Amino acid sequence: MGGMAMPNWAIAHKDKIKSWANEPLLHFMILGLLIFFILGGSNDVSPEDRKIEVTEEKATILAQGFAATMGRPASRDEVDMLIRDYIREEIYYREALRLGLDQDDPIVRRRMRAKMEVLVMEAAEDKRPTNSQLQAFYNENKAKYQNGPFWDFQQILLGKNDDAASIIAQLNGGVEPNKVGQRTSLRGKINGADPANINREFGEAFADQLAKLPHGKWSGPVQSGFGDHVIFIAKQSPPYSPPISQIEARLIDDWQSKYINERKEKAYQALLNGYDVKIAPLK
Repeated sequence: MGGMAMPNWAIAHKDKIKSWANEPLLHFMILGLLIFFILGGSNDVSPEDRKIEVTEEKATILAQGFAATMGRPASRDEVDMLIRDYIREEIYYREALRLGLDQDDPIVRRRMRAKMEVLVMEAAEDKRPTNSQLQAFYNENKAKYQNGPFWDFQQILLGKNDDAASIIAQLNGGVEPNKVGQRTSLRGKINGADPANINREFGEAFADQLAKLPHGKWSGPVQSGFGDHVIFIAKQSPPYSPPISQIEARLIDDWQSKYINERKEKAYQALLNGYDVKIAPLK
Protein backbone atom coordinates (compact mmCIF):
# COMPACT_ATOMS: atom_id res chain seq x y z
CA MET A 1 0.00 0.00 0.00
CA GLY A 2 1.38 3.41 -1.01
CA GLY A 3 1.72 6.44 1.24
CA MET A 4 4.22 8.43 3.21
CA ALA A 5 6.46 6.35 5.47
CA MET A 6 6.39 7.15 9.21
CA PRO A 7 9.68 8.71 10.41
CA ASN A 8 11.91 6.56 12.64
CA TRP A 9 11.44 8.89 15.64
CA ALA A 10 7.68 8.58 15.30
CA ILE A 11 7.88 4.78 15.17
CA ALA A 12 10.03 4.76 18.29
CA HIS A 13 7.52 6.94 20.19
CA LYS A 14 4.35 5.51 18.64
CA ASP A 15 2.71 4.60 21.96
CA LYS A 16 3.59 7.95 23.52
CA ILE A 17 2.12 9.85 20.55
CA LYS A 18 -1.12 7.84 20.90
CA SER A 19 -1.36 8.74 24.58
CA TRP A 20 -0.81 12.44 23.78
CA ALA A 21 -3.56 12.33 21.16
CA ASN A 22 -6.00 11.17 23.85
CA GLU A 23 -5.05 13.92 26.33
CA PRO A 24 -7.94 16.37 26.96
CA LEU A 25 -5.41 19.09 27.87
CA LEU A 26 -3.83 18.82 24.43
CA HIS A 27 -7.26 19.17 22.80
CA PHE A 28 -7.93 22.27 24.89
CA MET A 29 -4.57 23.82 23.93
CA ILE A 30 -5.25 23.20 20.23
CA LEU A 31 -8.72 24.76 20.55
CA GLY A 32 -7.20 27.75 22.34
CA LEU A 33 -4.64 28.25 19.58
CA LEU A 34 -7.40 28.00 16.99
CA ILE A 35 -9.44 30.68 18.75
CA PHE A 36 -6.32 32.85 19.09
CA PHE A 37 -5.58 32.70 15.38
CA ILE A 38 -9.23 33.28 14.46
CA LEU A 39 -9.50 36.32 16.72
CA GLY A 40 -6.01 37.58 16.02
CA GLY A 41 -6.61 37.46 12.30
CA SER A 42 -9.90 39.35 12.36
CA ASN A 43 -9.61 43.03 11.65
CA ASP A 44 -13.32 43.80 11.84
CA VAL A 45 -13.40 44.18 15.66
CA SER A 46 -13.64 47.83 16.64
CA PRO A 47 -11.53 49.15 19.54
CA GLU A 48 -14.78 49.99 21.37
CA ASP A 49 -15.70 46.29 21.38
CA ARG A 50 -12.43 45.61 23.20
CA LYS A 51 -13.29 47.93 26.08
CA ILE A 52 -14.74 46.59 29.33
CA GLU A 53 -15.67 49.08 32.04
CA VAL A 54 -16.65 47.97 35.53
CA THR A 55 -18.46 50.95 37.00
CA GLU A 56 -19.08 51.54 40.69
CA GLU A 57 -22.75 50.77 40.06
CA LYS A 58 -21.85 47.40 38.47
CA ALA A 59 -19.54 46.51 41.37
CA THR A 60 -22.35 47.35 43.81
CA ILE A 61 -24.77 45.09 41.92
CA LEU A 62 -22.25 42.23 42.02
CA ALA A 63 -21.75 42.72 45.77
CA GLN A 64 -25.52 42.85 46.38
CA GLY A 65 -25.98 39.60 44.45
CA PHE A 66 -23.32 37.96 46.62
CA ALA A 67 -25.00 39.21 49.82
CA ALA A 68 -28.42 37.94 48.68
CA THR A 69 -27.00 34.49 47.92
CA MET A 70 -24.63 34.09 50.89
CA GLY A 71 -26.63 35.96 53.51
CA ARG A 72 -23.70 38.27 54.40
CA PRO A 73 -21.82 41.20 52.85
CA ALA A 74 -18.89 40.42 50.55
CA SER A 75 -15.37 41.21 51.78
CA ARG A 76 -13.04 43.46 49.78
CA ASP A 77 -11.22 40.39 48.42
CA GLU A 78 -14.51 38.76 47.49
CA VAL A 79 -15.69 41.86 45.63
CA ASP A 80 -12.38 41.87 43.77
CA MET A 81 -12.95 38.19 42.89
CA LEU A 82 -16.50 38.96 41.70
CA ILE A 83 -15.21 41.73 39.45
CA ARG A 84 -12.50 39.53 37.97
CA ASP A 85 -15.04 36.77 37.35
CA TYR A 86 -17.40 39.27 35.70
CA ILE A 87 -14.59 40.44 33.38
CA ARG A 88 -13.76 36.83 32.50
CA GLU A 89 -17.43 36.10 31.78
CA GLU A 90 -17.80 39.26 29.67
CA ILE A 91 -14.73 38.39 27.58
CA TYR A 92 -15.87 34.81 26.98
CA TYR A 93 -19.37 36.03 26.17
CA ARG A 94 -18.17 38.55 23.58
CA GLU A 95 -15.76 36.12 21.96
CA ALA A 96 -18.43 33.39 21.89
CA LEU A 97 -20.74 35.80 20.06
CA ARG A 98 -17.95 36.67 17.62
CA LEU A 99 -17.43 32.98 16.90
CA GLY A 100 -21.17 32.52 16.41
CA LEU A 101 -21.44 29.98 19.24
CA ASP A 102 -24.91 31.29 20.05
CA GLN A 103 -26.25 30.26 16.65
CA ASP A 104 -28.54 27.22 16.35
CA ASP A 105 -28.07 26.33 20.01
CA PRO A 106 -31.42 25.11 21.45
CA ILE A 107 -30.38 25.88 25.04
CA VAL A 108 -29.46 29.47 24.15
CA ARG A 109 -32.71 29.85 22.19
CA ARG A 110 -34.78 28.64 25.15
CA ARG A 111 -32.96 30.97 27.54
CA MET A 112 -33.49 33.96 25.26
CA ARG A 113 -37.18 33.11 24.88
CA ALA A 114 -37.50 32.82 28.67
CA LYS A 115 -35.89 36.24 29.15
CA MET A 116 -38.27 37.81 26.63
CA GLU A 117 -41.25 36.30 28.46
CA VAL A 118 -39.89 37.58 31.79
CA LEU A 119 -39.75 41.10 30.33
CA VAL A 120 -43.43 40.78 29.41
CA MET A 121 -44.38 39.36 32.81
CA GLU A 122 -42.49 41.81 35.06
CA ALA A 123 -45.02 44.62 34.84
CA ALA A 124 -47.95 42.21 35.02
CA GLU A 125 -46.83 40.52 38.25
CA ASP A 126 -47.52 43.65 40.33
CA LYS A 127 -50.89 44.27 38.72
CA ARG A 128 -53.79 43.86 41.17
CA PRO A 129 -57.47 43.68 40.22
CA THR A 130 -59.94 46.33 41.24
CA ASN A 131 -62.93 45.25 43.31
CA SER A 132 -65.16 45.27 40.23
CA GLN A 133 -62.63 43.23 38.22
CA LEU A 134 -62.37 40.67 41.02
CA GLN A 135 -66.15 40.43 41.30
CA ALA A 136 -66.49 39.93 37.55
CA PHE A 137 -63.79 37.25 37.57
CA TYR A 138 -65.54 35.48 40.45
CA ASN A 139 -68.90 35.58 38.66
CA GLU A 140 -67.35 34.07 35.52
CA ASN A 141 -65.66 31.24 37.45
CA LYS A 142 -68.06 30.69 40.36
CA ALA A 143 -68.37 26.94 39.79
CA LYS A 144 -64.61 26.55 40.36
CA TYR A 145 -64.88 28.00 43.87
CA GLN A 146 -68.06 26.25 45.02
CA ASN A 147 -68.01 24.08 48.14
CA GLY A 148 -70.00 20.89 48.23
CA PRO A 149 -72.36 19.23 47.66
CA PHE A 150 -72.26 17.48 51.04
CA TRP A 151 -73.51 13.99 51.91
CA ASP A 152 -74.57 12.19 55.07
CA PHE A 153 -74.43 8.47 54.27
CA GLN A 154 -73.68 4.97 55.51
CA GLN A 155 -71.63 2.38 53.67
CA ILE A 156 -71.02 -1.36 54.03
CA LEU A 157 -68.16 -3.09 52.24
CA LEU A 158 -69.29 -6.39 50.74
CA GLY A 159 -67.31 -9.61 50.95
CA LYS A 160 -66.13 -11.38 47.79
CA ASN A 161 -68.97 -13.89 47.96
CA ASP A 162 -71.69 -11.48 49.08
CA ASP A 163 -74.65 -10.91 46.76
CA ALA A 164 -75.35 -7.17 46.63
CA ALA A 165 -79.04 -7.48 45.69
CA SER A 166 -79.71 -9.93 48.53
CA ILE A 167 -77.95 -7.77 51.14
CA ILE A 168 -79.72 -4.61 49.93
CA ALA A 169 -83.06 -6.40 50.30
CA GLN A 170 -82.17 -7.57 53.84
CA LEU A 171 -81.09 -4.06 54.91
CA ASN A 172 -84.21 -2.43 53.49
CA GLY A 173 -86.20 -5.14 55.30
CA GLY A 174 -84.80 -4.08 58.68
CA VAL A 175 -81.61 -6.12 59.16
CA GLU A 176 -79.00 -4.25 61.25
CA PRO A 177 -76.05 -2.97 59.14
CA ASN A 178 -73.51 -4.60 61.48
CA LYS A 179 -74.99 -8.02 60.66
CA VAL A 180 -73.94 -8.02 56.99
CA GLY A 181 -70.84 -7.32 54.91
CA GLN A 182 -67.25 -7.47 56.17
CA ARG A 183 -65.58 -5.63 59.02
CA THR A 184 -63.07 -2.97 57.92
CA SER A 185 -61.27 0.11 59.25
CA LEU A 186 -63.36 2.28 56.90
CA ARG A 187 -65.91 4.54 58.56
CA GLY A 188 -69.41 3.09 58.36
CA LYS A 189 -71.20 6.43 58.84
CA ILE A 190 -70.01 9.68 57.25
CA ASN A 191 -71.65 13.08 57.81
CA GLY A 192 -71.14 16.39 56.00
CA ALA A 193 -68.54 15.06 53.55
CA ASP A 194 -67.84 16.84 50.25
CA PRO A 195 -66.64 15.12 47.04
CA ALA A 196 -62.96 15.85 47.71
CA ASN A 197 -63.03 14.27 51.18
CA ILE A 198 -65.11 11.31 50.00
CA ASN A 199 -62.76 10.58 47.12
CA ARG A 200 -59.72 10.86 49.39
CA GLU A 201 -61.16 8.13 51.62
CA PHE A 202 -62.73 5.82 49.03
CA GLY A 203 -60.97 6.64 45.77
CA GLU A 204 -61.57 8.74 42.66
CA ALA A 205 -65.13 8.88 41.24
CA PHE A 206 -66.73 7.43 44.40
CA ALA A 207 -68.60 10.70 45.00
CA ASP A 208 -69.81 10.75 41.39
CA GLN A 209 -71.48 7.39 41.97
CA LEU A 210 -73.16 8.64 45.16
CA ALA A 211 -74.78 11.46 43.18
CA LYS A 212 -76.72 8.90 41.12
CA LEU A 213 -78.17 6.96 44.07
CA PRO A 214 -81.66 7.37 45.60
CA HIS A 215 -82.06 8.82 49.10
CA GLY A 216 -83.63 7.20 52.14
CA LYS A 217 -82.94 3.55 51.29
CA TRP A 218 -80.08 1.11 50.77
CA SER A 219 -78.85 0.80 47.18
CA GLY A 220 -75.79 0.00 45.10
CA PRO A 221 -73.41 -1.56 44.59
CA VAL A 222 -70.85 1.26 44.36
CA GLN A 223 -67.27 0.42 43.48
CA SER A 224 -64.15 1.72 45.24
CA GLY A 225 -60.54 0.66 45.46
CA PHE A 226 -61.54 -1.59 48.36
CA GLY A 227 -64.33 -3.46 46.55
CA ASP A 228 -68.12 -3.13 46.26
CA HIS A 229 -70.20 -1.16 48.77
CA VAL A 230 -73.90 -0.83 49.48
CA ILE A 231 -74.94 2.70 50.40
CA PHE A 232 -77.68 4.46 52.40
CA ILE A 233 -77.86 8.20 51.66
CA ALA A 234 -79.58 10.02 54.51
CA LYS A 235 -79.09 13.57 53.24
CA GLN A 236 -77.52 15.59 50.45
CA SER A 237 -76.91 19.32 50.87
CA PRO A 238 -76.50 21.44 47.71
CA PRO A 239 -73.24 23.19 46.91
CA TYR A 240 -72.76 26.82 47.95
CA SER A 241 -70.52 29.65 46.80
CA PRO A 242 -68.43 31.24 49.57
CA PRO A 243 -68.27 35.05 49.80
CA ILE A 244 -65.29 36.72 48.12
CA SER A 245 -63.87 37.75 51.50
CA GLN A 246 -63.26 34.08 52.38
CA ILE A 247 -61.28 33.28 49.23
CA GLU A 248 -59.89 36.70 48.26
CA ALA A 249 -56.20 35.68 48.24
CA ARG A 250 -56.90 32.67 46.03
CA LEU A 251 -59.05 34.76 43.69
CA ILE A 252 -56.34 37.43 43.31
CA ASP A 253 -53.69 34.76 42.52
CA ASP A 254 -55.93 33.20 39.88
CA TRP A 255 -56.84 36.59 38.39
CA GLN A 256 -53.16 37.59 38.16
CA SER A 257 -52.25 34.27 36.54
CA LYS A 258 -54.94 34.79 33.90
CA TYR A 259 -53.87 38.42 33.39
CA ILE A 260 -50.21 37.44 32.90
CA ASN A 261 -51.09 34.73 30.37
CA GLU A 262 -53.30 37.14 28.43
CA ARG A 263 -50.56 39.79 28.44
CA LYS A 264 -48.00 37.26 27.18
CA GLU A 265 -50.27 36.25 24.32
CA LYS A 266 -51.00 39.88 23.35
CA ALA A 267 -47.28 40.74 23.40
CA TYR A 268 -46.45 37.71 21.28
CA GLN A 269 -49.24 38.52 18.82
CA ALA A 270 -47.95 42.08 18.48
CA LEU A 271 -44.46 40.74 17.68
CA LEU A 272 -45.84 38.07 15.36
CA ASN A 273 -47.73 40.73 13.37
CA GLY A 274 -44.38 42.25 12.44
CA TYR A 275 -43.08 39.04 10.82
CA ASP A 276 -43.76 37.41 7.49
CA VAL A 277 -44.10 33.72 8.42
CA LYS A 278 -44.24 30.99 5.80
CA ILE A 279 -44.77 27.33 6.67
CA ALA A 280 -44.15 24.62 4.11
CA PRO A 281 -47.08 22.18 3.71
CA LEU A 282 -46.63 18.89 5.52
CA LYS A 283 -46.03 15.87 3.33
